[in-house]
Amino acid sequence: MTLNEAQTRTLHIDPQLRAADWKLNDRTQVRLELPVDGYDAQPWNSITDYCLYDASGNVAGFVAPADPRAAEAPAPDPSVLMGD
Repeated sequence: MTLNEAQTRTLHIDPQLRAADWKLNDRTQVRLELPVDGYDAQPWNSITDYCLYDASGNVAGFVAPADPRAAEAPAPDPSVLMGD
């Protein structure tokens, strides 16, 4: 069975982030669908699915779409993630 994006998040990604003590409803820790500045307009590499922030508000990491084409693109530099 192929899962859609919402199912994949609910069944696989969200539980792993919660197990790692990320509070998904706390926007100081986790933001969803955050644009990446400086990348082309293709949806598969212009937004992160999740952006994770440390206690100082710095980007600690991100989860990007699992599109096969994304493997061909360079990983975004966390310094180019747009905050608002």
